[in-house]
Amino acid sequence: MPMVKDYLYNKFKHGIEAGKLQYGTGQETTSAEVAEILATADIDFLFVDGEHGGHTVTTILDIARAIAAYDVTPVVRIPQAGTGIIKQLLDGGIQNIIIPKVENGRRDRRHHVLGFLRAARQSRVRGDGCPRRSFRSPRRLS
Repeated sequence: MPMVKDYLYNKFKHGIEAGKLQYGTGQETTSAEVAEILATADIDFLFVDGEHGGHTVTTILDIARAIAAYDVTPVVRIPQAGTGIIKQLLDGGIQNIIIPKVENGRRDRRHHVLGFLRAARQSRVRGDGCPRRSFRSPRRLS
């Protein structure tokens, strides 16, 4: 077992891609202490419901920090689509973000969120904006 945890490795994503069944639980309370207790269970992920719970970016990141020492991945549903909260969560180390109320990727381009995520994933650039022109024009995204 490595001495240092690789925080860039997305165990949850790789498990899904490998066809491994992922076990987890959900948390609507904003308590980082409860999250740490849940992380001691034999689970793969902790689902933090920012859409229906009373979560803020701060409470979500507190929960992520509380479970970072455990082999549990946070999966966060954000309160609403928007690149601002996504950037904050990505910068805080959250790798698994669920955007609510996206029914069709081609039709639903609210706040250019899907374009932002594609560009961020391809270029690994965050913060100062997207270097790709396709970010400005949702019609050019495929």
